[in-house]
Amino acid sequence: MAAETEEEENLQKQIDEIEALSSIFEDEWCVIDEASRIFCIRIADKTENPKWTLCLQVMLPPEYPTAAPPVYQLNAAWLRGQERTELSNSLEEIYLQNLGESILFLWVEKIKDVLVVKSQTSDPGNISVLFVQLLQRTGPYICWQQHNQGTTQHSLVFRKLCLIVCSVVGLSATLRL
Repeated sequence: MAAETEEEENLQKQIDEIEALSSIFEDEWCVIDEASRIFCIRIADKTENPKWTLCLQVMLPPEYPTAAPPVYQLNAAWLRGQERTELSNSLEEIYLQNLGESILFLWVEKIKDVLVVKSQTSDPGNISVLFVQLLQRTGPYICWQQHNQGTTQHSLVFRKLCLIVCSVVGLSATLRL
């Protein structure tokens, strides 16, 4: 009975947090699978024409926020090695400092701060105007991933689009076009 009440409390906190985040971030917010509580937010540095972006994909387990953190994935072609480890450690530290609390907004703010610093110290290289326009049109949907769902025509088409976008991002990051 107590577990059921805690689970209901968690669900209500999740609903409130998702409602607030979708209101704050509007176009950058994406529902991937509402039933499985999987969401994505496209985060950019705070400049008008962002140099750096990252997609934070989260899955909210029934135990979140009272007893478990969100399961997350950081999606950015440029994010590798030590940089990925440091950002992941920062997010996990935020969770530990705020046990039992809703933390997604804090995570987004931390990622924004990292991207702002990166935009002031690093140059992503030249990416063609056409590619930038493609990214602006696809927005957070490039974060989409297959989550053990049945294969449908829609998911196959979308997966191909994601592979193309990820391939071009990886290529441009590697070659510094």
